[in-house]
Amino acid sequence: MYGIGVAFSILPIVVYQGGLSIAASFLAQSLSEPATNPSVLLTSGVGGLIVMGLGLNLLEVAELSIAAFLPGLLLAPLLCAIIEWLA
Repeated sequence: MYGIGVAFSILPIVVYQGGLSIAASFLAQSLSEPATNPSVLLTSGVGGLIVMGLGLNLLEVAELSIAAFLPGLLLAPLLCAIIEWLA
């Protein structure tokens, strides 16, 4: 029905998504209470802003460069760790 290519595409998808899931489970175990961890909350906040920006782009309300928000996914927890280290 869909062809042999679709069947072969299952392997890289399983490897990629499985790897992400395993990495996330190890990361969740290493964090102390992820629901209240400031680094996790900041990363979720930046992700929410990215999703909101994508929505505004799709609705053609604003034209935002979503790629400009991507460094924030790394910078927010890094700045949080630096502030905790200084305090």
